[in-house]
Amino acid sequence: MPLQTTMPSPMSDWFCDIPTRLADALGAAKFQFESLARLVQYYKTRCGQQKVIMDRMRNEIEAIKELKRCAGGLQVDGNLDTDMR
Repeated sequence: MPLQTTMPSPMSDWFCDIPTRLADALGAAKFQFESLARLVQYYKTRCGQQKVIMDRMRNEIEAIKELKRCAGGLQVDGNLDTDMR
């Protein structure tokens, strides 16, 4: 049985020359590498943004704690004044 000159898609790729196969593999690897690099850059940027937000929130929480301490101190002082009368 002689080889057919036209075959369906998966089988016709079997007889492709090696440089074409290597070029296809290189193109796929390049695409995956570029996609991964874009994802790394995206998440690196997002991480930087989240760090800024976390620092701001940490400072706000410390300010709130300080206000609560001050308010607690005033409340204790107020209770002592009323107890002494």
